[in-house]
Amino acid sequence: MLTIVLSASALALNGCAAADHTLQQANQVSVPSTNGPEHLPATGETRAPDKAGASGRAAKQTANPKAKDKTQGPTEAEPRKAPAEWKKAKGGLKVGKDSDAAEKNPKSASKVALDKPVAAGPEALMSISRIASVKGEANGIGEIAGPATLVEITVTNRGDERLDLAQAQVRLYYGAEKTPAAALNDLRAKNLDPVLAPEESSKAVYIFTAAAADIENVLVEFETGSTDEVQLLSGEVTR
Repeated sequence: MLTIVLSASALALNGCAAADHTLQQANQVSVPSTNGPEHLPATGETRAPDKAGASGRAAKQTANPKAKDKTQGPTEAEPRKAPAEWKKAKGGLKVGKDSDAAEKNPKSASKVALDKPVAAGPEALMSISRIASVKGEANGIGEIAGPATLVEITVTNRGDERLDLAQAQVRLYYGAEKTPAAALNDLRAKNLDPVLAPEESSKAVYIFTAAAADIENVLVEFETGSTDEVQLLSGEVTR
């Protein structure tokens, strides 16, 4: 029989060696390496090292949070928010009134005979100097020569200021149903002068087609833009 006897000194040496090994493992867990991966003591997992370093973290903390990154592409524009109160545009009320007035037909004056003078401005008059049935000439595209009505008018400015006639209009209607007549581009036609000086007169000639059955009873509408009403003249056309 072989008997092994361990001395107390040998056991003591083995205990010291075991203690030194445990201390080395504790030091390895508590002091992580700055270059290598970090070992977690509880789970044994590995954490990647911080490549940015302390200088990178300090730079991020001191950076302006409102500064825009120029490397980023264009961002989508934010939707425009409606203001709490809309501001009134200067002159908006006047524009609104003008818009409403444009949708309404102008007022018409009382009808007068074809030989009566009517207002053409604050101190101006218009009179029909001649109205007669004639043969119209066709000089424009789509026009047809044939029966027509010639209307010659005279406008006299009796005021001290010039009269604007650039917007003056003459329209002709036939019969009780007011069938509109088209103006012909006749060589005898002549427009009013665009501006009429004080104490001056201007004449104009208009040639209208007479396709309607009743061409003797006519209604003439006249306006210059310098009066609030459209002037109406009605009667029979002489042959």
